[in-house]
Parts: sequence; C-alpha cells; structure tokens
Amino acid sequence: MFPAPQIGAGYTWGYSGGGPMALARLIELLLKDITHTAPGYDGQQPPAGLRHATEEGWKGRTPPFTLTRAELEALRDA
Repeated sequence: MFPAPQIGAGYTWGYSGGGPMALARLIELLLKDITHTAPGYDGQQPPAGLRHATEEGWKGRTPPFTLTRAELEALRDA
C-alpha cells in the first residue's frame, strides 16, 4: 500500500523543490489523520525536519525502503 498516488501526483524526494515539499506536507497530514486526502502542495510549510528529510534524502537509504511511524514522528517533531 502506498500513502499517495504513484503517478501524476508530484510527490518526490531527494532535491529542493515542490515535489519534496508536497511529500513532507502529505506525511504531516497523514500523521495527524491517516484518512486525510492526498493533496498537492497547499502552500503551507511542513515541519522543518520532514522538509529536510524529503529534500535531502532518507539517511542514505535507497528505494524500496520502509520508514516507521516513530521515525516520521521524530522528523516531524525535530
């Protein structure tokens, strides 16, 4: 299962831009409410830790990989 559409949604990671920002915002919303609809980037700044993770990569991990809820919450709260 994927938390967001794989095609056409613009959720990406590994560079500075709109795709990683949208992914960070989506992660933030899903941590609050797992049933939240997957939006595009809505102009709101996601938490800095999530934004940094989506822009800079995931600590050297290569796809496919798993992130735990605890890891995502720690990034959100950083």
